[in-house]
Amino acid sequence: MQTDTDRQEMIMAAATKPASRSTKSTAKKTSAAKPSSKKSSTKSTGTSTGTTTASKRPAAKTSAQPVANPKAVARAREQLEQADRKLATVQKLETRVTQKLSADAQRARNVKKSLRASEELLDKLDERLGQAKEARKEARKKLRKLGA
Repeated sequence: MQTDTDRQEMIMAAATKPASRSTKSTAKKTSAAKPSSKKSSTKSTGTSTGTTTASKRPAAKTSAQPVANPKAVARAREQLEQADRKLATVQKLETRVTQKLSADAQRARNVKKSLRASEELLDKLDERLGQAKEARKEARKKLRKLGA
């Protein structure tokens, strides 16, 4: 997610571009033009060994100063708002999918439990069937002995 300073930099970068350029996505142009923020390493004493690129950037313009290209600023703001809406939509969809996956996983666990219980019941029924067959054989033997 973008921070407020990143948003402000995008807006200001779009504002400094001439209006004669095409109306393609300024977000892509500004992110490519933005220098990478490489952090400097610190020694164990806590002193900095280098400067950050953020200190080399010009100070962000305040809203009180006139903007060089207000149309570009408005366009960049609209694109930023649109990106925020898309992000919110994607986050909602991600939440729904996660909930569905967890519900499916719970159903799968319940099915596994049910399957285990069914297998145990089937084993018991097989055992009882075997006992019933043995009892039937014994009953036939007794009937033969009695001369039926």
